[in-house]
Amino acid sequence: MKILIVSDTHGNAEIFCKVLHNELDVDAILHLGDNWEDIDLCPERIESKILFRVPGNFHPGLINKSLKRVIDCELNGKKFRLIHDLQQLDSHTGCDVILFGHTHVSYCEEMKGRIYINPGHLKKEEDRGQKASYGVMTITEEMMIYENKRYDGRLIYSRSWRNNRS
Repeated sequence: MKILIVSDTHGNAEIFCKVLHNELDVDAILHLGDNWEDIDLCPERIESKILFRVPGNFHPGLINKSLKRVIDCELNGKKFRLIHDLQQLDSHTGCDVILFGHTHVSYCEEMKGRIYINPGHLKKEEDRGQKASYGVMTITEEMMIYENKRYDGRLIYSRSWRNNRS
């Protein structure tokens, strides 16, 4: 299974649709907030994809409490927890991967048996000194591979972990 992970698109349809074009073969798209509605800007590229998304800090649905701040989902046997701002996460247990955005800085570390990933931002080509980036996670029976990429599809870095399935 191949998963596209994006955050902080802030209404930039041009960059976001370019990323969707770069990654046409993904099975799922996870949007980590700040303008999650941007997924709907390229409907022809999201058809038949599994979609999960969480609101950004100032989303009206979060403010009026009609939306959840955190979403848990399972994809190809891995448990994911999605949130926009990691500092607002109450529980770090019960999942394999925690995905977050908000800072516009890409990040990928394993701590205490859990993987923490921030794919960066797609707000504009560069924001807050950080170039636009996104993530792609591939989960196979044997491995989980994360790639962080520039908005044009060029690889920045890659990390991999062996699956401990019984």
